Amino acid sequence: MSTTLEQARLLVQRKRHVLEEIESGGATEYGPLEEVKDVANTMREFGVRIHVAKKNVGRFKYSFNSLQRKLLPEIYRPPMSTIQDMVTSVTARDS
Repeated sequence: MSTTLEQARLLVQRKRHVLEEIESGGATEYGPLEEVKDVANTMREFGVRIHVAKKNVGRFKYSFNSLQRKLLPEIYRPPMSTIQDMVTSVTARDS
């Protein structure tokens, strides 16, 4: 989640004039938070990291269930469509 967040931040930072956004108060140093989150979630759903998850757990799903997802800071939460259900996340564990 951190990798895609950082990639999204860099992408948005390049796209926008960050200093103007900060002065207006509607942005972080990386750009508008909602835009960064939208880009990160698109990358989490369709980017290369989901293929890493497929390699690790055998499915195009991250090894989070809905409870674990709620415990993550909002900016790090993957889209609901990319996480496992509660039963699968417990029974399909490799540990």
